[in-house]
Amino acid sequence: LIHTYPGLEISRIDDNAELANISAELIVVDTSIINPHKLDVILDQLPDVPVLIVVDGMTDVHNLSHLMQGRRELITQKGLEGFTLLQAVHHLLDRQKLHNQLQKTAKHLKELAIRDDMTRLFNHRHFNDLLVQEVKKSNRYKRPLGLLMIALNDFTAINETCGHHEGDRALVRAAGIIGSTVRDVDITARYGDNEFSVILPE
Repeated sequence: LIHTYPGLEISRIDDNAELANISAELIVVDTSIINPHKLDVILDQLPDVPVLIVVDGMTDVHNLSHLMQGRRELITQKGLEGFTLLQAVHHLLDRQKLHNQLQKTAKHLKELAIRDDMTRLFNHRHFNDLLVQEVKKSNRYKRPLGLLMIALNDFTAINETCGHHEGDRALVRAAGIIGSTVRDVDITARYGDNEFSVILPE
């Protein structure tokens, strides 16, 4: 495998392995040296790591077929020799690559849904959702909560006199100033055309 996939990091898991110390692109689990409970723990605690499960024979493949989902593969001891192993690893790594791409795309789409395109601050809709959450937390824990509403004066005049591109630059600059002024725990958003809001927990 190392010759076929240079740089690939592989971990072999046994009953004494500490899962907290596992950092690998692929995990090989040998069911002949590991108990079923440990196997369940591995699959539960390391859901994002591809797992190749080694079993004795085809009977075990049938008995454990319910585990063959997502980025998991079953292979017999005999299959460890030759092309079957390479094929199984190739399929696992391909599925992992696709999973990573889908996660990256999902994260990007989520950002597009909650961020203002121009200023990259939260948009009005997401800000309102966060405000509801913060008000509930403030009431539950009896902690103070502040809210700032900020508007750019004469913004319409800037657009009409200097053009919308200058108005856009003013918005981006204002967003940068606000972002650099507030604390890390504060929540900033573009609330309206020339309006910004900041939630100030505690």
